Amino acid sequence: MKTVIRRYRPETDESGLRECFVALQDHEHDFAPEALTGAELVDEYVPFMLERVRETGGVIFIAELEGNIIGFATAIVTQRTEPDDIDPFHVEVTELSVLPEARSHGIGRKLLDAAERFARDKGSPSLILRVLAKNAGARRFYERFGLDDWVHTLRKEL
Repeated sequence: MKTVIRRYRPETDESGLRECFVALQDHEHDFAPEALTGAELVDEYVPFMLERVRETGGVIFIAELEGNIIGFATAIVTQRTEPDDIDPFHVEVTELSVLPEARSHGIGRKLLDAAERFARDKGSPSLILRVLAKNAGARRFYERFGLDDWVHTLRKEL
């Protein structure tokens, strides 16, 4: 069957979006055990995510297979925040999730392709994405897509 990438439909997609978010957060929790699990965060984060997309003129792309949501990506438009920022604005992929059983079939790539098309359509000079430093598999995937290291944020627990 063919995976379809389409825009989020609030009237039908929220439960599938929530399931994919839980999978994403649980995967991140594996790398950062101090982070909340997906079940602990989903009720607060999904409304935040939907509002952020709406406020920034962003978009949520849904990956669907045989009528089931198997992944999603959010892309937001971010304006320059500091005078020395290189770009006046950019598009940032703030979340990307593919359910574990659907990974390694090109779905993440299709979602990133959709985000890149969105960025190009907006006239964005760049596409930004953040990934946990310890998530080596995701880092390799993003590098194969053409994303390069740009800024490193370091953290010290106190």
